[in-house]
Amino acid sequence: MKGTKQLAFCGIISAISVALMFISGIFSFLSYAIPGICGALLIMVIINISKSKSFLIYIVVCTLSLLIVANKTSVLAYILLLGYYPILKFFIENIENKFFEFTLKLLVFLVSLVLFLVIAYFFVGLDLLFSLGPIILSIILFSLILMFFLYDFCLSLFIEYYKNVLKPKFFKNFFK
Repeated sequence: MKGTKQLAFCGIISAISVALMFISGIFSFLSYAIPGICGALLIMVIINISKSKSFLIYIVVCTLSLLIVANKTSVLAYILLLGYYPILKFFIENIENKFFEFTLKLLVFLVSLVLFLVIAYFFVGLDLLFSLGPIILSIILFSLILMFFLYDFCLSLFIEYYKNVLKPKFFKNFFK
């Protein structure tokens, strides 16, 4: 693919991601779904262009989202986990040992979750979560871990769907 097409495609993905992140400021019930979708958009860049270009798009979307998106919880979710995880997923899944792969994914999620909660507590005002009891917090943590692995599974399905259906059908002439 020529440099101009790569640049155009990266610009379009960046613009779509920033627009979606802006929408998360309008519809706050999509605070975690939209950053996940924006992260999934990076898969098309990873497959067709490169991981380094997808990381640059991640940086651009993070920067612009911090500047213009009103819902900072959504921006934090994108910055701390859902934005870079699809890029990291391609590296983690090259590991031969499945147990180590699973453990590494879980560790990445837990570190990101702790960072998210600390930053959200001090800057966004998410202090209600810490007033809950330990049983409720354990249930929430278990649910979040399940949601993360569901997101990981959905990313894997989207990768296969993109490679087998979308790319040959819609992008076969574009990425030559």
